[in-house]
Amino acid sequence: MKSSIEHKKSIQESEKGQKQIEANVNKGTVSRPKSKPRGVMRARDEQKVGSVENAQISIRQALPSDAEFASKLLFAALPHFTQYGIGMGKEERAKQILYKLFLQPRHRYSFEQVKIIEFCEKKAGLALILPGKTLKQLNSRFFRKLIASYPLKLKLKLIHRFLPFFFLNEGGRDDFVLNSLIVLHKYQNQAIGERLVKSLEKQARAEGYKRATTVIEFQNSQMRKFFEEQRYKVKNLVLESNKRVGLFGAGYQRLEKNL
Repeated sequence: MKSSIEHKKSIQESEKGQKQIEANVNKGTVSRPKSKPRGVMRARDEQKVGSVENAQISIRQALPSDAEFASKLLFAALPHFTQYGIGMGKEERAKQILYKLFLQPRHRYSFEQVKIIEFCEKKAGLALILPGKTLKQLNSRFFRKLIASYPLKLKLKLIHRFLPFFFLNEGGRDDFVLNSLIVLHKYQNQAIGERLVKSLEKQARAEGYKRATTVIEFQNSQMRKFFEEQRYKVKNLVLESNKRVGLFGAGYQRLEKNL
């Protein structure tokens, strides 16, 4: 494991690199340089709540027909994990796998787990939600489908790469997990992210969940700031090893909020 000083340096280097990469999302895309992909919902859309109170904002269940839009944003929400985990180092392969898996039911990246937010009847962003009561089953089905996407010679490598994620605590049975949250750049600064989080928290309370949680990469400081402004607090950290930090970043932080 890395020392705290080494991890602090890794985080600083990741944040520096993150700031140099701008998302090309004005046309509804999230394509990025392959060396260091990044997906960030900028944390300033809480500033103009009044400007959208009367706007046509709606949140709906995703449909299979949303696959192209959703697969790109799901990649952007956790780019390091998605490219080097799901895609085994290849961005396009990761997006293709996400597209195919999105169409299939009953696992963590299914259309059934995604909410689409629309602004004036246009898709503006999404959230991937994972109920704690079924989280283990959703993860298990996802991994079985993922490993079936690869030839035999890559299956063992995939298992080795994913093994630490099996111990990542996203939440318990009483937790409502907001795994991915992202808003297209051209719809930011409209309080859309805040409205989406409030809607999901309302859903969680109605379903009897006691907490809402989210897992954020260390280098995604803007997303952490956004959730902290929604009164989420950091509860625990997961540090990546020296061998993995170059692929997945320095690690992850789990934030939670009592509902």
